[in-house]
Amino acid sequence: MLRVEFTYDYLCLVDCGLERPADALAHLDTVWSYATTDTVRLVKANEGAPPQDWQPTPLWTVVQGAHMK
Repeated sequence: MLRVEFTYDYLCLVDCGLERPADALAHLDTVWSYATTDTVRLVKANEGAPPQDWQPTPLWTVVQGAHMK
């Protein structure tokens, strides 16, 4: 089992247009994608390549693909 959590403060959610809890819940997939793609990465270092070109680990690809119901 793997547990991944992210915490957002109110101002961050408002900046994303999610002012009410119901808004955030209605857009969980978008919030999750933002967190696992734009905010946090788990990559395997590739010597000789710049960090922005490093690819996510297979585990992180699974985490990124999670969908909320």
